[in-house]
Amino acid sequence: MIPSGIFTKYFEACDEFISNDYIGKNCTSVNETRIDCTNCSENTLDGSVTFTNMCPYCNGNSYLINSVSQNFKLRVYNSPKNWIKVGNVESVPGRIQVIGLLTDKDKLIQSTYILIYTNIDLYLKYKLASEVFPHGFENRYFICYLDRCSI
Repeated sequence: MIPSGIFTKYFEACDEFISNDYIGKNCTSVNETRIDCTNCSENTLDGSVTFTNMCPYCNGNSYLINSVSQNFKLRVYNSPKNWIKVGNVESVPGRIQVIGLLTDKDKLIQSTYILIYTNIDLYLKYKLASEVFPHGFENRYFICYLDRCSI
């Protein structure tokens, strides 16, 4: 039987790999949804026109983008030679592998895109490219792949 103290140390070390500022990367999940422009809707319902050429709220799109963001940290592997083998995923340019806490999994799954911040205060934009796999003992972590997308 493995002493429980071993697992405690394992979890402490794995958590530190994610939360440490030198190893873990700050990330923001962004979930964007389209909502009807209330200004356009109100004007179509009552027939009044409060603007001449284009709605000033939505710039004539008839919708607005509602953005909800959440911050969390991930461990990021840019090079396929450092990837842990999970799933049937090919190495393509711009693909990375990430490991995170299972408590942050829904932030990743529900996001439209993820911003991963670099060491020089820039960010790169990614989207989920694979299913999310449980990782480690007691499924405390997840591992998945992200593809780079345009900003």
